[in-house]
Amino acid sequence: MRLLGPGKVIAASHGSGRDRLARYVVSLSYGIAVQAASGVDRDDLQQVADTTLLN
Repeated sequence: MRLLGPGKVIAASHGSGRDRLARYVVSLSYGIAVQAASGVDRDDLQQVADTTLLN
């Protein structure tokens, strides 16, 4: 997967575990950014990130 800039992602290989992980991290990051822009509390967003990193 290559990142070309905000919102522009090209998947290189759908079968690669590294690419799937990168896609997951980008999706999580975008989701957190959308929630932050919508006014979700920073502590709640931190809890999402912490939970994700622990699993």
